[in-house]
Amino acid sequence: MKECIDTAIESAKNSRFPEEALGRAQFHLSKILREQGIEKEEADRLETNALNILNKYSPYASEFLRGIEDPMVMFDDLQSIFDGRFTGRQLLKYIQVMADQP
Repeated sequence: MKECIDTAIESAKNSRFPEEALGRAQFHLSKILREQGIEKEEADRLETNALNILNKYSPYASEFLRGIEDPMVMFDDLQSIFDGRFTGRQLLKYIQVMADQP
């Protein structure tokens, strides 16, 4: 499994995808590895890389998300619609709050 993950990450690094998309993918993979109870060191490494990328790009997140601590919400917001962004479930509740405001 580690070989597949390493291959996928290296392929993504060499692709046209932006760094924040790579961070989002690394964060997802770290969660999967933890939930499966395998490759703990790899999960830690992926999460650290992802959070470093998030720290770099979080100033560009939507203003209404300032103060939100959930990394998946932040990654969902930072993911470009031109690079396959969809509104993740974590982000929907914050968008709904904004829509409900007069």
